[in-house]
Amino acid sequence: MTATEELLSAPPEGTYAIDPARSSVTVLTRLGGVIRAPGTFTVLSGTIEVTGPAAVAVHVVLDAASFKTKSAARDRHSTSAEFLDAGRYPKITYAAAAASPGAPGASVDGFLTVREITAPVPLAIQSAELLDGELLLTALATVDRYAFGVTRGKGLVARQLPVTIKVAARRTNSGSTAVVNYDSHSIDQYARRWVFPMGPGEPEASRTRRVAGDGTVSIAAVPFTTGVDAVFDHAKYFAVSRDSFPMPRNGSLQFSADIAAATPGTEPGRVIHGTYTGAPDGARPYAQPTLEGQQAAVMLNMSNTETGQLFDWFVSGSSVFALIERLPSNVANPALPASDPEYVGLNRAYTQIVKSGPAGPGETHNYAIRYTRDAAQSSVEYLLDGSCSPASITSGSRSTPRARPTPAPTPATTARPERSSRTAWTRSRSATGSITCSTPSRSSTPPHPNWPSRSRSRSACSARAPRAGSPTSR
Repeated sequence: MTATEELLSAPPEGTYAIDPARSSVTVLTRLGGVIRAPGTFTVLSGTIEVTGPAAVAVHVVLDAASFKTKSAARDRHSTSAEFLDAGRYPKITYAAAAASPGAPGASVDGFLTVREITAPVPLAIQSAELLDGELLLTALATVDRYAFGVTRGKGLVARQLPVTIKVAARRTNSGSTAVVNYDSHSIDQYARRWVFPMGPGEPEASRTRRVAGDGTVSIAAVPFTTGVDAVFDHAKYFAVSRDSFPMPRNGSLQFSADIAAATPGTEPGRVIHGTYTGAPDGARPYAQPTLEGQQAAVMLNMSNTETGQLFDWFVSGSSVFALIERLPSNVANPALPASDPEYVGLNRAYTQIVKSGPAGPGETHNYAIRYTRDAAQSSVEYLLDGSCSPASITSGSRSTPRARPTPAPTPATTARPERSSRTAWTRSRSATGSITCSTPSRSSTPPHPNWPSRSRSRSACSARAPRAGSPTSR
């Protein structure tokens, strides 16, 4: 057995941080079927987590605009809208969760995402070496560029592209922390990092969105003038991070943001009237008092779009609350068949406020959501200014009827979500929930998925997030 075979058959367990400066991705294409034109991408970040011979989680991010050959003109053309469209899709990602070790050419089964299109691309490991805690790997792959919508240059540029990956990754110490600063320092950078699935919303209508050089993003809408009726209630502004963040099998993933909010126009005890449209016995009138944060709020959301699990902070002018919810699969992941063990019907969906408490209008606080799991269990913690049970947050839950209540949360601001084998999470800014990290605004609408969401609000929201947020994995 060769050294590579021996290492791959029993790889040392642990988490390895990829060294971008000593790692490379080289793509070879042929022009006109004759001229060889190799090009390289810059590796931005990456991790390799080994928990067993076949349990290898890989997450790598490449800079799409970094593609370099020996021709500046060719580089500009390759990164233009005709090919990689790097201005619109600045990141290329690769994620894998399984390996077939042992023999030469052991494979890693993973998925490549280019231009927000994802397709399977297996890696064939050619060599592997472990020296003083550093993992050195060489792997080969073939990418069908047509699978990612890169179809220009037919007959002139090869369709099947051989790729060589060389990785240097150092094993991290147990309990180490990797921090990703997701601040934006210009409006262009902000647009590259966030996508707006519900349209431009209030910032476009009011022209008030500002991105400062220190990373502060501010938006004002007084009163609300727009909205999108959806499962996320009457959203005024909803931004989702273009990046997903891998969840360690044993460890934590944390999103945080400094948020200040003012919500003029909200009414204490305001009652929302509507009609249940999906009740078994037919339509029934509905009336429910609403909290300030249900009328207008800035939200920090952590969500898994595959499982529908969401963890939310709602921040309004004089109060804050932490929320845990599970969306039904026909909303969160319509492609998931009802026969899948992880399918969530209305009998498993829920929404519950875990903690609530007072806050001062315009006060800046750090809000964080930390999700932790190991082989036996998982939990979520809601942190205010770094504390899991701050004095300003008082116990008291108020559940909204989503078929069944959430399991009872554990003490303080820790709740137990349902476990899932899925590992990729996203962040967003929104005024009404999904796993993402952002600052959106929201108006009052009934919380049941079948309630009409046509209610109109004169409430308003102005938000300031002096540091859009820092997701942390540990």
